Amino acid sequence: MQQVRVCRGARVKHFHQDVLVYGEWVEATQDALEHCHTTEALGNELFGPGSHWIEHRQVDAERMLPELAVQRVIDQSLQAWIGGDMDLHMRYFTPGATLVTPMGSCHRGRVDLRAAFQAERATMPGLRMVVEERQIGHPGPHTCIVTMEGTIAHSGMPHVERWASTQTLVFDAEAGWRIASHQVHHVRRDAAVPA
Repeated sequence: MQQVRVCRGARVKHFHQDVLVYGEWVEATQDALEHCHTTEALGNELFGPGSHWIEHRQVDAERMLPELAVQRVIDQSLQAWIGGDMDLHMRYFTPGATLVTPMGSCHRGRVDLRAAFQAERATMPGLRMVVEERQIGHPGPHTCIVTMEGTIAHSGMPHVERWASTQTLVFDAEAGWRIASHQVHHVRRDAAVPA
């Protein structure tokens, strides 16, 4: 993400009793750029050429907004699951991750999770999943909680059903965002969607 701000020189500082760099970094939208150029021009007209200038920087949007990185992890993990790629799917989990299945069984660690995922996925030929709702909470600097709900169908099902899940992701400086816990359940049958 490109950001921009307006800065001013030290000889202008005594007119404003604050810090040397007085502009906040903002996203470099067209409106923001026009505002910065107007401020720079007016400042240089009042205080002399070079007294005000514009700075630009490129920032990692995912570091600025962890929800973007978390959404990417969730999306890629889900696509790997739908595609049946267990090797790729498991890369999005921490080594000691926990899985609670719709039947209530609990699995811990990548080896156990992989076996459970593999067994469940094998019963779902022609899997189709749609995410209809997703909420991402960010309760701490290294934790995100994702709740989702949608529909699921595969060739072994008589009709489309609803599912819901809660996933907790944690941030590691080396691995980035990874899923530490995953709980999924089927929404009650009387809420099923006609095929």
